[in-house]
Amino acid sequence: MKLTKENIERINTALIKKGVHYIDIRIEIIDHFASELERIEGDFEINFSILLQRKKEFMKQMLLNFQRVEMKNGFQNLIRNILSKRFLIVYFLTTLLIVLVFKNLGSDWILNKFELVPIIIPGPITLILLYKTFFSKSKSRDMIGLLSATNLILFSYIFAFLPIIRTSGSWTWILVFSFFIVLSFFYYIFYFEARKELFLKYKSLWN
Repeated sequence: MKLTKENIERINTALIKKGVHYIDIRIEIIDHFASELERIEGDFEINFSILLQRKKEFMKQMLLNFQRVEMKNGFQNLIRNILSKRFLIVYFLTTLLIVLVFKNLGSDWILNKFELVPIIIPGPITLILLYKTFFSKSKSRDMIGLLSATNLILFSYIFAFLPIIRTSGSWTWILVFSFFIVLSFFYYIFYFEARKELFLKYKSLWN
């Protein structure tokens, strides 16, 4: 039985009603259901209802598996991005710029004006994530995993790294400060790239 776009949408709607709100988990289950249904002849609604009942345990296990690996995958993805060529190039250029400003204006001038920038810049995306976590019915664990991991690192800046930067008498504070500045900007890149990837993956189900 060849599934239509309406059939795929029917599966999608049914999964949302069953509480599968995270898009990436839903995509995996839709793909699994579609593969099984295409191997079966007969009425779609009847076959789908039977499959939905039979796969209750499978869906529960999928949710549990995603929960186990969510943050782990988020940190692994974050590390890959930090070690990427584009991040390291921007980090080098940002560090160079801060060094030049430091030589001309000093550390006090930089910190008085910009020490909270790594926290202020990610603010809008953080608010969007909070909304998606608590209010939206369309969520992505992959997106939240990466951005949550980035959020934790940026949050550590206030309590762990900012006091060190303020009291450090060595120029090495520039390396730390520059890293958090760059990470706060890449936070936006991570967000929009994750959205694009998720959109393309989601769209492919209807093609």
